[in-house]
Amino acid sequence: MLEQPRFLTDEEYEARSDKDIENYANEDWYFEASRRDLINRTFLRPADSTYVTARWQFFVGMQFEFYWSALHAVEKYIKASLLLSGHEGAKKFGHKIQEGYEVLQSQLITGLLPDEFPAVLLNRIAPVIEATARKRLSCAGPKEFIDNLVSNGGIDARYALRSNTTATSDIYCLDLTVFMLRRLCDNLSDVSKQQHILDQPDICTIKSGLLEDICRQEGHRLWPYLSRVNYFLVPKPDLSVALRDFGWPAFSNSAIYNNIWENIESDKPMRRRVAKRLAQWALDNITLPPEARSDLVEVVRRK
Repeated sequence: MLEQPRFLTDEEYEARSDKDIENYANEDWYFEASRRDLINRTFLRPADSTYVTARWQFFVGMQFEFYWSALHAVEKYIKASLLLSGHEGAKKFGHKIQEGYEVLQSQLITGLLPDEFPAVLLNRIAPVIEATARKRLSCAGPKEFIDNLVSNGGIDARYALRSNTTATSDIYCLDLTVFMLRRLCDNLSDVSKQQHILDQPDICTIKSGLLEDICRQEGHRLWPYLSRVNYFLVPKPDLSVALRDFGWPAFSNSAIYNNIWENIESDKPMRRRVAKRLAQWALDNITLPPEARSDLVEVVRRK
């Protein structure tokens, strides 16, 4: 049986709460408690809901929407972690998620947010994933996966202008990345607390998020979307439907590819003329990422 993540016990959580009550009359403590509540409800809980949304989108085959939601969930987790530890970087990097990841990583002790997925986490899914997915996961990590999210779900991929491939391993990469970031959503300005987390790589101590609410409430309506083949963020994954039954991997060509690139390569003059006209129309009417814009200019200029 696979080892499951451990959350704080009710006794551990109540011990924390009793100590909090004693400090309730202290202004500085009250400010900090209010600040944490603001961050949790503005970033952490919305990140949880966006993460669950991304998982649902993955399983129903909404490829672009999956990447879009996953990217926004990751952004909110990074900002929650930085803000809870009192760093200004959360505001400075805006929506530049890769920069935010690097800012967060620079504030942590070595090994707390590695670029590769830790073996102790990969071991949870080793017995159940296909060899191809296992090979990718063994060399991938949160940094690489965030790069993938930006490429397929970032601002330059809006309107589904890029072709993409969604693999079975993407859902595992998302779960792993969220687990690794979410466990850092605490005030980690104290290095000893960072070391405590580092020493327990498979434990998440968060108790106040939406995911915990879903896990605690029997029959929660979001439970099916959170628990399905989730080996990292629920006490017990739902394995009633095998991941391969969802038809992944799935490849989707962009509309630009199908309507412009396929036509410009046609041996029929009429289709090539349509491709050039459509490329010019897209240049005139759609906000395009630089790479796509350059490609379409090339199409228009073709003889």
